[in-house]
Amino acid sequence: MPDLLTIGGNACTGVSIAEPHKKVSCQTPPISSGSEGSNVEVVLTLAGQAASANVFQYAVPKIT
Repeated sequence: MPDLLTIGGNACTGVSIAEPHKKVSCQTPPISSGSEGSNVEVVLTLAGQAASANVFQYAVPKIT
């Protein structure tokens, strides 16, 4: 399991390797009220080495 997976600087929970060397799965962290993410930094730290990407995007959930 990864040492740490963050999205927008906030730690994910339930992190698991979905497909070795290709895919990681997690529950995304909460976002600030009234905000949404565009090109949010995703950082995976494993064995002390960090890799990042700025490709994650999401919209604010809507409760109706």
